[in-house]
Amino acid sequence: MSINGRPWERKSRASKDIREDGALWYTIKDSETGASTTFCALGKEENRDFPKNYKKGSFTLFNRIEAGWNAISKTEYVTEVSTRYKKIGEKINPVPHALPKYSSGTNHKTNVPITDEKLIEERINSLKIGNGNLLNTEIEYFKKCLKPLNDVLAFSDDEVGLLKQEFEPPIKAYTVPHIPWSHKPYPSPKGLWDQIKSLIKKKMDQGILEPGRNVRLVNEVTIKNPSVPPIAEEFFEDFAGRPIYTTFDLINGLPMGWSNSVQEFKRVMYKIFFKYLPKKMRLFIYDGCIKRFLDKDERENNSRIRNFVLNLIEDAVEILTAIKRTGMTINASKCNFGVSKVEIVGFICSEEGKYPTENKIQKILSWPKPNNLKELRGFLGLTSFYRVWIQNYSDIADPLYKLLRKDKSYEWDKNQNLAFEKLKKKVTEAPVLKAPTYTENSERLILTVDASPVGAGGVLHQEKENGERMTCRFESYCFKERERRYSQIKRELFAMMKTLKKMRMYLYGVKFLLETDCRPLIGLINKPDLPKDVSFRWICYIFQFDFDLSHISGSDNLVADALARIQEPLFHTHISTIFGKFAIDLVLMHAGVGKKKYLIVARDDLSGCVEAKALSNNDADSVWKFIFEDILCRFGVVGKLVADRGELTANMIKNIYEKYGLKIAFTTSYHLQSNGIVERGHGPLVASLSKYCVENPYFWPQKLHLALWADRITAKRTTGEAPYKLVYGQDCVPPIELDIESWSTSFWKSEMTTQELLEYRIKKLDKKQEIISQVSTKLKKSRKKKRFTSTRNIL
Repeated sequence: MSINGRPWERKSRASKDIREDGALWYTIKDSETGASTTFCALGKEENRDFPKNYKKGSFTLFNRIEAGWNAISKTEYVTEVSTRYKKIGEKINPVPHALPKYSSGTNHKTNVPITDEKLIEERINSLKIGNGNLLNTEIEYFKKCLKPLNDVLAFSDDEVGLLKQEFEPPIKAYTVPHIPWSHKPYPSPKGLWDQIKSLIKKKMDQGILEPGRNVRLVNEVTIKNPSVPPIAEEFFEDFAGRPIYTTFDLINGLPMGWSNSVQEFKRVMYKIFFKYLPKKMRLFIYDGCIKRFLDKDERENNSRIRNFVLNLIEDAVEILTAIKRTGMTINASKCNFGVSKVEIVGFICSEEGKYPTENKIQKILSWPKPNNLKELRGFLGLTSFYRVWIQNYSDIADPLYKLLRKDKSYEWDKNQNLAFEKLKKKVTEAPVLKAPTYTENSERLILTVDASPVGAGGVLHQEKENGERMTCRFESYCFKERERRYSQIKRELFAMMKTLKKMRMYLYGVKFLLETDCRPLIGLINKPDLPKDVSFRWICYIFQFDFDLSHISGSDNLVADALARIQEPLFHTHISTIFGKFAIDLVLMHAGVGKKKYLIVARDDLSGCVEAKALSNNDADSVWKFIFEDILCRFGVVGKLVADRGELTANMIKNIYEKYGLKIAFTTSYHLQSNGIVERGHGPLVASLSKYCVENPYFWPQKLHLALWADRITAKRTTGEAPYKLVYGQDCVPPIELDIESWSTSFWKSEMTTQELLEYRIKKLDKKQEIISQVSTKLKKSRKKKRFTSTRNIL
């Protein structure tokens, strides 16, 4: 028999019947003998009032059922357990949905034992007040001000307070529609309890299991609060450079595990401390820090308390009083009152600036050598967090980042090991960085950027009144494989855009000075062209900022240019030879004979030997005719041609270059110095030609061959030799030496055998090669900047 889903004894079956008069009758019957007992469980009025008076009805119902059972049990039945239950269709189950609105009881802590005797002398002396930076009078005054605030400080768990409901009612967890769940407890043999407890403790120590409540299932149906905590980097930078601090930690601020704990706690805290944020204090979840102005007013009052200390004490008392009104408490053992240096979100902030904590540095120093990609990513992720302190980070870490590429196998060699150890060393040498200020009287910010073949570097400074620059942060970026194939000017522009994007939080909205050692980049930014090019989009992003663009020499760009100034390994280069490279350019002249107004000039890079021709048009056909007739047919195929981006880039010329195997290199836009060998030659050549034809400039094309001959036989300052001698191996004989005997003409009049003439020519040719080698070395040294002469080795 089964009543209310409970099995009764076997061979006994019970049935209920609600008769016409409304009374409830039960019949208990033996299935084998047929004996039965029928009784009235609830009368008409009792059954009708049962839902209204459940307590009374239940008492009457079960008493009468018990009486009926006693009556039938007087007979001798065999009692066995019945396993028969109601069918599924007969069962009544609750609706499997969460209620749309509900409220659950909250266990509030009441009658928190607060006593005026909490701040006894022993406890108040245990508080950390100052760290050697306060006077004795200031420490005593701080203690005096803290005594009325004893309800705020908690020294044990029994003294922990609770946020009053008049400030914030209990938090509700809003969920999406879902089916409720339940978890049955896991049975465990009592004989294994000690082993189970030991196993659970071991897994908790390893981080596999978490102590406390399991709210993962609650998080799955909770509506996410989109609020986020403050940016850690921006948070601690606001405290760098302050003369004095006070920090506190709220006890048991939020329940761990729930997905909206941090967001809800942040909302409540901002509601309580709204009028103090961010001028007097800032909050990072449950950690609060009270700050003072950047200026340090050390004037003392009559009580021998300095003004900047007094201002901090007043702010601390005001904020702690606000905490007291809410009923909350702070952890007395974690408070720091009036200290000159504090640890904030893993960094040390002081009057000097900001720098990493010692335990974080030790963690990096003790990091073992990565054996796989997962360990390497962990190391790079940790050191990358401190990259603002590491100058030239992207270049140092480049060998390690190469291992992360998909097309590279994980092979740890000496280059990776050197980069690994160098990064660890750089973290220990991290400088103290200043936080930039943005007040009306703040000095201007200066951003210096530079690029190298492997990465970009930038440094942000703020200039003092005396002109000294304070370093605020370093930034670097490691180029990807595709980005390393950019041209130099494109890399410089890309580096500027990337650095500005990383520094956007510090530079957007203020006017600053932007420095670069790439002069062509200034022209490219001031006069952008080609709107479909990706460079134009980078320039558009750069123009979002308000800046003055300035050029600095490479020798002055000591920090940002670190990527370009690193020691490069030895590498092979082509030996410089005569006619190995020609530079070509067009010059607009005065209209001359035959309507010729263009002068095309070609000059050998090593010897300086010049070829030129007057042209009436500067089209591609005229230019190619000059190259073919005056260069190729006279000197043979040259190694390389260097030209600007004018008419020489026509498709016709490029096709002919490819036909004859010529290589062409185009100069950098907005930078005439990149074709300096021919650009500098314009001046003397054009000036001498104009001066010679001053009376009739119309005839300059007819006098061009004289100017070219004079240029070829004149010694150059850079080489110390005349181009004619470097090309032909001997000095040119001018007409005057036909009248005045010289060493060059003395052999003409003497009778020499063929063997003697050949010997003389061999000596001249041998001497020529020696002179060319000396000239090549001299040219290389003169063309390279001073900062490269001691750092680059060229074979």
